[in-house]
Amino acid sequence: MNHLTLRQRVIIQYAIENDKHTTLLSLAKQCGVNTSTIYREIKNRSTHSISKMKKFQGSKAPICPKLSCFPYVCNACIKRTSCSKSIVLYDAYTAHEQARKTLKESRSKASLNKEEMAALNAIVSPAIMNNQSLYHIVETNPDIEVSQSTIRRYVDKGYLDARNVDLPRTVRFYNKKYISKKRKRINVQILKNRTFKDYEDYTHSQPRVTLQLDTMIGKLTDKKCLLTLYEPLSKFQWGILVYKTSSSVNQAIAKMVNLLYQHNLLFFDCILLDNGAEFQQVPLLEINEEGELLFRVFYCDPYASFQKGGCERNHEFVRYVIKKGESFDFFHQDEIDQLFSHINSLKRKSLNGKSPIQRFVELFHFAPSEFFNIFEIPASKLKLKK
Repeated sequence: MNHLTLRQRVIIQYAIENDKHTTLLSLAKQCGVNTSTIYREIKNRSTHSISKMKKFQGSKAPICPKLSCFPYVCNACIKRTSCSKSIVLYDAYTAHEQARKTLKESRSKASLNKEEMAALNAIVSPAIMNNQSLYHIVETNPDIEVSQSTIRRYVDKGYLDARNVDLPRTVRFYNKKYISKKRKRINVQILKNRTFKDYEDYTHSQPRVTLQLDTMIGKLTDKKCLLTLYEPLSKFQWGILVYKTSSSVNQAIAKMVNLLYQHNLLFFDCILLDNGAEFQQVPLLEINEEGELLFRVFYCDPYASFQKGGCERNHEFVRYVIKKGESFDFFHQDEIDQLFSHINSLKRKSLNGKSPIQRFVELFHFAPSEFFNIFEIPASKLKLKK
């Protein structure tokens, strides 16, 4: 069964809000699904709220008769802010989060019946209590048809006699911190044709060079943050101190792009960003004043940092020196450049013993020191410690 993706939900919201001629059929063709799928998506994933006027009037808000026909929501209604009726909105982000939650809950139930669970319990629980590993239990009992992770989940939910305390490694794991879903995200009007699925299609058509961007935060009270830029093929990464605003981030990127473009050395085809509001203005840089397309901009799905995992993984080297919670306000750009010079001089097994700087020069035929102030550090002087 194929589930709707974030890209398809963005298409739905964008068409409802911007194309007055859109229909269920046209939306179904754009998304490659049946009209009934679009109908159920809008009906089941829309959010209902009381209008601002009705909050003051105190009575139950009537239902607008326009909601009985397509698009079944108030997104494109010009009277929405002053309407006295119930407000129904379709939001791609909210719908996607609801769908993921429903899917997760539907798969969290045990797939075994009572007899099968009892049989599994008779084999697994005594072995666990004898400190046997789950891998050993599964490998030595071919009758077990569930995976190690499933057994661990059954233990956690109390389906078996064994408990988490009987699993030596499970008790060391901590619960994940609650992630707030209320932070600002990229507007759907910008996200149209720029989702991660669009990025996969774009890079699949022919080889592309991607630049992955992210921001590293020191203290929440800081005025500045560190904008990091990472090229996956060479694992070369550098950083720029910027203020925590989308305009400051854009100025830093624009300065870098213009410098490379002037020397005909714009080595990347697309930029991959996370869903933070600090990157909402980056698409303005895709086309220069002459109307030439310089690169494409795409965004990862919300809370899917693994989609640009190379950039996130390379931040570990920065944290060797600048610990989490340490302020970026007291650093100078020269210190950041020096740090990344050391990071990019470290030889990597994944690069066949070469450093990111050496691999970058091989791929793009110019030295990073010419534009990014990143220099090769001799092995005897390389240091990744404060």
